[in-house]
Amino acid sequence: MRFMPGEMLYQITDLSAVWVIADLSEQDIGLVRTGAGARVTTTAYPNQVFDGRVTYIYPTMKAETRTIPCG
Repeated sequence: MRFMPGEMLYQITDLSAVWVIADLSEQDIGLVRTGAGARVTTTAYPNQVFDGRVTYIYPTMKAETRTIPCG
């Protein structure tokens, strides 16, 4: 498929639920459990805090960063 400069490739319409995948260092993973509360801040919205819950902790560690993703 081809597209031209300025053409809309996709549009995000519903941001009521957004997944965030965070990389936890190996020394912190023991402090996090599924169902735990989570707070996320972004540089795009520096004065806004987004609250959520940990729904999944990946079972494997990334060897190159020694972190475990969770979402």
